Amino acid sequence: MDEEIARKAGEYLNTYRATKHIELADALIAATAFAADAELITRNIKHYPMNKIITTPRGIIIRQGQESDAQAYRELRLEALHNHPEAFSADFAIYDKQPMTYWTERLHSLEDERMIYFADCNDSLVGTCGIYRGDSPKTKHSGTIVGVYVKSEWRGLRIADEMIAACIVWARLHKIRIVKLGVNTANTSAIRCYTRCGFTTYGTEPQAIYANSRMYDELLMARTI
Repeated sequence: MDEEIARKAGEYLNTYRATKHIELADALIAATAFAADAELITRNIKHYPMNKIITTPRGIIIRQGQESDAQAYRELRLEALHNHPEAFSADFAIYDKQPMTYWTERLHSLEDERMIYFADCNDSLVGTCGIYRGDSPKTKHSGTIVGVYVKSEWRGLRIADEMIAACIVWARLHKIRIVKLGVNTANTSAIRCYTRCGFTTYGTEPQAIYANSRMYDELLMARTI
């Protein structure tokens, strides 16, 4: 523990001890995360009310995908493509025809070049988000977040924020310097989410997606890390 952590922990205690009843240990853990500019992911919302602390409500766990998730992943992904065709370049009809081996392979050998995260509540997948890095020596410094989706009944809890935070941690561990994503310009809630997560707009791709008998532009956003 250094002076910065001690000072920040003192601020947290002064601010939250009376109203939230946090303890010294809680303040020190939160202050350490703050000083390291790291995301603190916890289910203990009561004792971590501080800004920039990421919590998981209702017992949700953000975890890496594994091959045993293939069936549930398929169902979640197809739900996203079916219910929100304007949000994804992937097409429901094409992915619906893919055999189960396709979904298993997508979850196989994750780690070095890509990762898929799930929001898991009591062994049920309620959200998903992926990240992959450039495949060339000239683009390996860049990562792209894709496939962000949370089931409708679980929205409003900032679960997507938590999955994106996990992607950012993965990117840092793999020495990625910038993370990019695209979002439908009409999807204001998603844009707010990405802005909260530190992304800023650097451009617009016109007519990026054709769905529902109309064209949709896509906002291009990035975050340096």
